Amino acid sequence: MLGAHPAIATPQETDLFSGYVEGWRRIWADQLREAEGDWRQRRFKGLPSVLTQDEFDGFVHRFITEVYGKIMNLKPSATTVLDKDPPHSLYVELIRRHLPQARFIHLVRDGRDVVSSLIAASRGWGRSWAPKRFDEAVQMWKTYVLAARRAERLGNPYLEIRYEDLFDDGPAVLKRLFDFCLIDVSAEDCSALHERFALDSVRSRRDQPGTSIVWSGEVERRFGGAPEEPEGFLGKGKRGAWKGAWGPYERWCFERFAGDLLADLGYATADWTRTGLLQRTAYSTREAGRLWLRQALKTAKSKLSAI
Repeated sequence: MLGAHPAIATPQETDLFSGYVEGWRRIWADQLREAEGDWRQRRFKGLPSVLTQDEFDGFVHRFITEVYGKIMNLKPSATTVLDKDPPHSLYVELIRRHLPQARFIHLVRDGRDVVSSLIAASRGWGRSWAPKRFDEAVQMWKTYVLAARRAERLGNPYLEIRYEDLFDDGPAVLKRLFDFCLIDVSAEDCSALHERFALDSVRSRRDQPGTSIVWSGEVERRFGGAPEEPEGFLGKGKRGAWKGAWGPYERWCFERFAGDLLADLGYATADWTRTGLLQRTAYSTREAGRLWLRQALKTAKSKLSAI
């Protein structure tokens, strides 16, 4: 919805920081070996033998600037780039180091619905990245939400909104978002955008859900434009869909790993799991046994590798 405005250019998820920049930074730090003992005891190699720290930082900064400049040029009317990429929540400090003018929008959704969506994606179009294990999906949601919230604590311009509010008062939420982006949009235009991108409206059209996304590069060269989204990509987007799919174990597991955050966000009360003492004891024993087995297998694998 934001990317549909003429002043905002938004690409497909770029992995710019979470993939490329973080990968380079990690390799650089590993090869630099700040400790004197490492310099003396290990043979030195890598780009630190060619570039200084300032030169490396300058190269990375120019790369970031060129990528976002290319995105901006794909939409001549744009004055702002919106890079929607969930993994970037893990790299707030890296982003603000290179883009001190960046603003952070955090869209929060009920973690139980997010986990249900992740598990569903792992069985289809998202099988290459979505967690298949329930507890891992819960941990992913918690990790990303807590990491994204650090943007506010670090003093960055930060706006947190709720996915559910887009259903209840979508046009007003959009107005807040555009104001946060320093873009003047009327309430009427916000209502029109909200109606255009409502899930039911998108499903009734033949065009792609992400028609506001700008495309270029190798993808456009190969496909001649925006590729079709994989089957199952556009979910139902319902609120509370988890209720019909979760049993006592799923409720207990979520409560154990992320119940504190769920309550802190105001999504649940203390009794939402509806599990008794005997069930909680049984699930705790089951979980402890599973973790013990995982650690035992990891230890055995390590010993075999050392032989």
